[in-house]
Amino acid sequence: MDLTATIPAAPCESAPTRPKLTLGWKGKTAPVPDVIFDDYVDPAALAKAVEATLSPAAGARSLEVSPWTEPSPLDICLNHWVSWMGQDDRDLGAKSQVGMCGGADDPDEKHEGFEADSAASDAAAARASREIAMATDAMINSLDRDYKAAIWRRCNIASVWKFPHMDFFATLPLAEKALEDKLSKNVATRAFW
Repeated sequence: MDLTATIPAAPCESAPTRPKLTLGWKGKTAPVPDVIFDDYVDPAALAKAVEATLSPAAGARSLEVSPWTEPSPLDICLNHWVSWMGQDDRDLGAKSQVGMCGGADDPDEKHEGFEADSAASDAAAARASREIAMATDAMINSLDRDYKAAIWRRCNIASVWKFPHMDFFATLPLAEKALEDKLSKNVATRAFW
């Protein structure tokens, strides 16, 4: 059935007609006055601005950078421990098999997006860091309560010093010395001493 034949071709008389907006447009617009943009900069003002940025102001703050010092063995162990404590390992170390590469018959075979040497070295470094952190954690947990709290406060793991009758600044060196003695005898951390 053809529906176009049933629609009347005559326009509806009840609808108002709109005026055509483009009826008088012939492709021309009113002329715009010529504008010339001049990038003139006063050389004296420019020199003054450059001098002001290069010379230190009277009230300007300066940043002092101290030379790099090698971290102590205790600092190395505590840095590993702090990063290990900050990990959010919700899967308890169980990794999915997505992206795992099976053993190739040819050791020179390259898998796209997978470098076996790089992955193996990254895994070895992560394992060593984890072992250092776990050993440090075990040694910290074997300290007295006040020494343990001092180490936790030193590393910003705990934000409050829980012993109001003890001086934190007097307890911290003793706690560090006790922890160094324990870490220097531990299998995972004694290589640093």
